[in-house]
Amino acid sequence: MPLSMPRWLPVLGVGVAWLVTVVYFVAIRQAGTPAVSAGRWSFTVGEIAGGITITQTLLVGANGLHRITVEPRPVGPDTRGEVLIALRDITDGPRGRIWYWIAVPARRVVAGASYDFELPPIPDSRGRRYRLDISVPNAKPGQGITLRATAGHRYTEGKLFFDSREIPADLVFRTDATEASAWARMVARFRSGRERQPTGTVLLLALAMALIGLACVCWVLASDLRARQAG
Repeated sequence: MPLSMPRWLPVLGVGVAWLVTVVYFVAIRQAGTPAVSAGRWSFTVGEIAGGITITQTLLVGANGLHRITVEPRPVGPDTRGEVLIALRDITDGPRGRIWYWIAVPARRVVAGASYDFELPPIPDSRGRRYRLDISVPNAKPGQGITLRATAGHRYTEGKLFFDSREIPADLVFRTDATEASAWARMVARFRSGRERQPTGTVLLLALAMALIGLACVCWVLASDLRARQAG
């Protein structure tokens, strides 16, 4: 006797797929956080030491920018000095103003495969253009660090500069923001009072979920009814 598929199995499959999709796009997927990944054309830039600074510009599309991750590497066994990391807001001009800066021992920066530059969340970072400057001013040649970059201009919203000269590449980096997901943005707006009722997107999402649930229930009921009539 051939095995028959339970009537509820397709409904369960559709429900699980829908739930996973909603969770991903509403709570997990991050939008507006620029990033450049390492790949086949990745390389390490020259040594950053003394008066040499590496600069990456970027455009942020989400509020609450609070982390920029880069991939530093030592250039030799005797890494010394402090790495100065500064983030400037250059939306209104190339020099801009320093939003946040920090000095970190170079050995700590190159201790792992990547380094997270943590900063206080910038509440209105969406639509702002920033400049990330990294230098090791008190390191001598051979004691500095380098950073991974990817050749080509894959990231069209920013440019990479080494020792004030633009190079045809982008720094390998990743950004994180507190309001990068749709759910986080909605919660932040409610808490700040910027929005006191659900947006049209949320209403449409709720309506779509209700219609899909109703369709699944109707399908199961109709299948059971046909099975009883046939029996």
